[in-house]
Amino acid sequence: PGVIGTYPANGSTNQLVDQLEHQVKIHFNTRIKTDRLDDSDFRINPRTDHDLIIGSYTDSKTGWTTLMLPVRLQEDTNYTIVVGRSVRAFNGAPLGNTPYTFRFRTHKLVPLDSSPRELD
Repeated sequence: PGVIGTYPANGSTNQLVDQLEHQVKIHFNTRIKTDRLDDSDFRINPRTDHDLIIGSYTDSKTGWTTLMLPVRLQEDTNYTIVVGRSVRAFNGAPLGNTPYTFRFRTHKLVPLDSSPRELD
């Protein structure tokens, strides 16, 4: 068991930044022990300016867990996120692919041209 995917996807570029709400998602193919997760279980570079409040969802059919990390992402920035070895399966077993590192780049916002134009 371990990490099977992320959002944004590893290696993605031009990831749009939603300034109001953005969650980095980490998908696992097992149930994760979530009761003691905190900032020390994840490394985000560049560092964020707030403590992580980690959310989770476990699918009732598969038992697989998705972790949600609310992160204020900056535009035009390379991010690296590491899921540490301390993240464990629900039974306390280590995950097969931690530490797990994924990287992505956010989109550079281009200001809209709001100058008046003459109509022909």
